[in-house]
Amino acid sequence: MSIKPDISRRTQRAFSLIESIIAIGILGFIGLVILSAIDTNTKTSGTLDEQVTAINVATACIEQLRTAEFSVDYSGISSIITLPSFYNVDFTIECSTDGVEFGTCSGGETLQRITVIVLHGERPVYSTCTFKSAFGE
Repeated sequence: MSIKPDISRRTQRAFSLIESIIAIGILGFIGLVILSAIDTNTKTSGTLDEQVTAINVATACIEQLRTAEFSVDYSGISSIITLPSFYNVDFTIECSTDGVEFGTCSGGETLQRITVIVLHGERPVYSTCTFKSAFGE
């Protein structure tokens, strides 16, 4: 009487160790791709929020500039509006008498090009430009 190995065991389907490792590797790769997409989405959302806030701050500054008297210094405007935490506003003012060439203001000019720069921390986030005339709007 000879004992023959049970061939039916060899034909049974089961996961081998290699198949399990490959499946875990594929699932790990898919998880990494998903986490990377979530991270990118979070960074993009934060940047977008930062830009929208900066645009709102710049718009508020321009509205205050429109009502302000013609001057060579508008630095007080940023203290009139409420700035969000860690945001700051810088103004660059260039003057002109002919409306073509702009340069440093000396006092006799009738047109100003005012650049509003919104900073988050020390980093510029948004800038825009407006013009102001000594003769009113």
